[in-house]
Amino acid sequence: MLRPTGAFKALARQWRSHVSTLLVLCFVAFASALSDNSSAITSTGTLVNAGFINGTALGQDSHYLYKRAGTNSRSNVIYASTCSGDEITYLDSSLSQAKDLASRAVTAISELLDIMRLKEQPEHWPSASYTRRYRNLLLWGSLFVRWPDLEQEFPADEYIKPLDSFMRVRSALDVNKNNFHMIINCYDNWLVYSHGEEFSDGEGGQVLSRMYHDTRIQDQNVYMSHTMTCHERPSMRGYTWENKFTGNEETVYCPDSFPMWNGRHIADRQSSTFASMKGKTFEDVKEYAAASTMLYEVTHSPKTLGDHSTEDVRITYQGRTYPAYGGPLCRELAMTFTDDIGYPELNADTLALFGLGVYYSQCNWANPDKPGKC
Repeated sequence: MLRPTGAFKALARQWRSHVSTLLVLCFVAFASALSDNSSAITSTGTLVNAGFINGTALGQDSHYLYKRAGTNSRSNVIYASTCSGDEITYLDSSLSQAKDLASRAVTAISELLDIMRLKEQPEHWPSASYTRRYRNLLLWGSLFVRWPDLEQEFPADEYIKPLDSFMRVRSALDVNKNNFHMIINCYDNWLVYSHGEEFSDGEGGQVLSRMYHDTRIQDQNVYMSHTMTCHERPSMRGYTWENKFTGNEETVYCPDSFPMWNGRHIADRQSSTFASMKGKTFEDVKEYAAASTMLYEVTHSPKTLGDHSTEDVRITYQGRTYPAYGGPLCRELAMTFTDDIGYPELNADTLALFGLGVYYSQCNWANPDKPGKC
């Protein structure tokens, strides 16, 4: 890991001294865009209706029907009947804005890489780009803790993995390339709780999962494993999983999210002045529109990001374990990560926050005096 020197070391010390006092914010609800890498399991011989696998109507239950109303510019994205035409149109446009977040992140990281390679000192930065570079550099340091020493060689691979992740998202969500495959649901009332079941955690321990029957499947022996569902926890924003039985990846965006988003887009605030954004937190801008939640969920997709697909890395704070979600806990992960805990570049919300931070560049989201606040 690179360590800060000179002015950057002083900034790092100042920033770290303030972070501990802000960790009380970690107790905000982890409801927005929570994810679960769950999968469908079945006993040998269980049958599923071919119409479900092929994405066509089963004819027996409206949950299987796919909407044709609304604007869907991606032919490989299938919207279930739980989504209204207006919701389809809104989610489709929000996927395009999630692509914009990824594109901004690609540009920002590429610029930081050039600065590192050239060992370009801040006093030589162009005045027109100085503020943006400075803010992006601090934002990177606060979320990934790769404090740059501009006078020494740097491990480029520490920047490359997040860059590659954002490039894959950008490519997947490009409507001209049309290579994003996903079934999108706007409710999950077809998941009916069945029982709890223990599974190996791969490290000699056991994990207790809540098992659900997926009522879209004909046979009663198919279950979905989720930590929580929209109808049990309405404050959930959404979750993504790979259905091992059908081979499809699916995302659910929970119904209570749509009134909160209220049809808004991140671009609505793109040209906002600093004065109008001042005091807003990462949580404020995340909850404003769907695009950041959708970026978060897309990074969970193994079919999109491959071995770069993210998880909700869990960290321990004051004796309790939390998913690294929200500004305070993402910064805590950046300061404490290990091989055993997990890395910031594999944490979904770290990538989502970085994308938002560089998109709303009128704010210094890593100001040591008020990290995570414009």
